[in-house]
Amino acid sequence: MISLDKFSFFPPMYPDEDIRSIIYRYRAWRCSTGVKVARLDWIMQELFNTYSGTIPINPPNLEYLISKLPKGTINIKQLVDQHTYFPLERLVSSKERSTNLLNNIKKLMSKPSEKRSHSSLIIESEMRYCPKCLEEDMFKYGEGYIHRSHQLKYLNVCSKHELYLFSRCTICLELIATSRGRFDLHSAYCSNGHDLRIVETTSVKRNNQLENIKLQVVRDAEFILNNNDQKDHDFLRDMYKYYLINEGFVNTNGNYRTQQFINLFLKKYPPDMLKVLGVPIYNVRNYLPQGLVELRKGLSNFLILSILMMKFFADSTKNFFFTKPPALLSKIPFGNGPWNCENKVCSNYHESTIVSCVREPYNFYDSNSLRATFKCPVCEYTYAKYSRNGQETQKVTVLRYGTLWENKLIEIYLDTKDFTISAELLGVSKETVGIQVARLLPSNLEIYSVGWLKELMEAYARKQTVAAAARQFGISSCQVKKIRFMITERQSNGMESSQAMAEVSAALLIPKSRQEKARKQILTIVSEDKHMTRRTIRQKCSKDYDWMMKYDQEWMTSVLPPIQRKGRPRKNWTEIDDNMAINVAQAGRDLLYQNPRRQLTAHFICNALPALQRNYIFGRSAQERFPKTMEQLNAIVESKEDYQIRLLSRVNEILKEQGMIVNVKNILNTRQYKGCSDFVRMHVEKIFSS
Repeated sequence: MISLDKFSFFPPMYPDEDIRSIIYRYRAWRCSTGVKVARLDWIMQELFNTYSGTIPINPPNLEYLISKLPKGTINIKQLVDQHTYFPLERLVSSKERSTNLLNNIKKLMSKPSEKRSHSSLIIESEMRYCPKCLEEDMFKYGEGYIHRSHQLKYLNVCSKHELYLFSRCTICLELIATSRGRFDLHSAYCSNGHDLRIVETTSVKRNNQLENIKLQVVRDAEFILNNNDQKDHDFLRDMYKYYLINEGFVNTNGNYRTQQFINLFLKKYPPDMLKVLGVPIYNVRNYLPQGLVELRKGLSNFLILSILMMKFFADSTKNFFFTKPPALLSKIPFGNGPWNCENKVCSNYHESTIVSCVREPYNFYDSNSLRATFKCPVCEYTYAKYSRNGQETQKVTVLRYGTLWENKLIEIYLDTKDFTISAELLGVSKETVGIQVARLLPSNLEIYSVGWLKELMEAYARKQTVAAAARQFGISSCQVKKIRFMITERQSNGMESSQAMAEVSAALLIPKSRQEKARKQILTIVSEDKHMTRRTIRQKCSKDYDWMMKYDQEWMTSVLPPIQRKGRPRKNWTEIDDNMAINVAQAGRDLLYQNPRRQLTAHFICNALPALQRNYIFGRSAQERFPKTMEQLNAIVESKEDYQIRLLSRVNEILKEQGMIVNVKNILNTRQYKGCSDFVRMHVEKIFSS
């Protein structure tokens, strides 16, 4: 081995040249300088200070190589970006993994975990070439070399000449290059002397969709190799998320609309196209888009899938890389503000005084639902708006009216003593006025007021019985149960105790006139036809019906016709059991007559029954639902001993027909009685011993 402190000569590095090609050409030059033996392991130690008998895709310790080159030849960044596949691997590797790989390329690392890369998933194992590119290289540089863009896995086309690539001589099928150091491409002749430029080439058919997609993906990959500009997977992840949000593939809760994305992706890139590119269809169905964004384990062919994702969103990697995403703030539901105050008694009514809001999901079972809460800084009036699937709904809920509104309500109500007038002046419904009056003015109401309800619930908590609380407050036990249920139901839905009692108080303090009017209306409809259903009654007076069911359900239950249960009638299992028992007995007799040689097993008998009855017998509840049938079946089923004893007469006839002596020995030697029990043996001896 010859050691050099500084290379006096090093081969020039050509555009898009694979670093393995540079090593091949350097070895060829060393051989031409008169060195008798230029072993590959010596060359690797001379270039990279590492002992290796093969040339890896990403040779380690490039900094050592740079230090041996003449000053100003090339720097480490140029060598990595222009002559290795790290720009591709950086896109499809996590930040930690790509950093470890880059460190291993620059220096000689010792930990095996830091040497792993996606090279085997990106680069073809056999080095390939384009005959036209080889011819141009020989004319321009006087030798051929390996192009990086020709080595991509599943992409066996040349983007420049639109020809299919070759990895072997078309005449002798010898490889043009191996990892062990043989390299024939620099001379344009294979090891057997055949010209690699003279081959029958096949052009890519642009009108063929499957061939054309390969050509497009190769050009996109070539663009990434030459224009990466330090872009890594963090850049891809951010861009993916932008496009996914911008195209509506992420709901307001941050979850991906996976099925919607997959359907559109497969529509643009159908399974036969993915198969040509080496992308398994299960990778698309099981991992996209979240798996590619998060680099989930189990996903193969990261590079081509990433290129297809870029093309899916931006038609090409160039558009994808150089598109500057606009601010996503404008896409947030409910806009960017400021928002109006909706309090009718506020001095800033319908003015944009609210500068911030709180957005949060409000429905656990619907991830597409979002609620935004707005609070006026002047009057503390707080309301919420809702959106679903990114579209705002008409629903608006007041969460807190504020001190200004409540004081105004007390003033108006004490002055007018009228719910209707108060509702008109405050811009709310009469029911809302009733609820708030019950909460704010409990002293003006007697029974069913908020204070009265609070005392009732405290008395119930002390006495722990419904009857005792009912006696103390002079109401029925049913009324106590109803009030307690109404309050606890609202509290279980997250409502505060005071608010729950206010709503219940308003519900119980209903105007008697409306109740009487609704009762009269419903009684009139019911009297028209005694056979009328509840659905028909509701159709004729839906508002009164719903209102009474909410506030006076006990009376409605006593007046309305009973609920008609739909569906199939209940089965009479006793009758089915009787019929099945008869069928089982008949099946046993028929089988015994038709096939006397066969043992009567449970399955043999049940197979003769209808399928439904067979399923009943083998079901889990057979013993409970069909006792007669199971008893009859157990009585008919034969054990092996019973079957052998019953078959003795038939075996006797068969032996006589065959001209054999009928004795114990011959009977026990037959197939049916081999290995029989002692009980059967004794029975045979008893009958045939005489």
